[in-house]
Amino acid sequence: MAVTQMWVHGNAVTVEPQDPDTIDRQKHLEFGAKILVNINKFTWMHIPVPTPAILRGVRARLLRVFFFYAVEQQLVSPTMPQPTGGRFVELRVFDGHREVQVFPNLNLSGSHFEHADALNTFNLSQPHEVNVGITISANFETSGTTTTDIPQLPPVAVTVTTAGADFET
Repeated sequence: MAVTQMWVHGNAVTVEPQDPDTIDRQKHLEFGAKILVNINKFTWMHIPVPTPAILRGVRARLLRVFFFYAVEQQLVSPTMPQPTGGRFVELRVFDGHREVQVFPNLNLSGSHFEHADALNTFNLSQPHEVNVGITISANFETSGTTTTDIPQLPPVAVTVTTAGADFET
C-alpha cells in the first residue's frame, strides 16, 4: 500500500471561542497562527487538511493525523512563580460532518512543532475510508488563579504551525 502525506499551514486554523471574552488576540504570522487565550477559558481550533478522497482510482483511507503546536507557559511575576497554564485536552477528527475519532483526556502542552512526535501524532484505531474532507478540531483550555496582588493574569499564547495526515490507497 502506498502512503500519501498531505499538510496545511497553521494559518488555516479557525478559532471557535467559548464566549466573546475567550480570545485576547489572534495573529497570523509567517510560521503559523498565534492565539492568545484568556485565563480560565477554553476554545476549539479547527484546521482543514487537504484531502485526496480518491488516489489512483481508489478511495483513500486515513491512517493518522498530525497537529503541530507550541504552548507558551508564562510566569505571573518574579515574586509569584506560579505559571498560568494552557493545554490541549481533546482532539477530534472529522470527515465532512461525520466524526471519525475522538482523542479524549489529553494533557498536551510544550513545543511540538518541529517534527512528528508522540504528542502531536494521532493514529486512528482503524483506517477510515475518506468520504469528502478531513478536519482536525482541537480543544484548548487555560487555567490560573488570581490573587489580590495579581487580579488579572496574562493570556496564554498557543501557536498552531501546521497540520497534516497520512492517507493510504
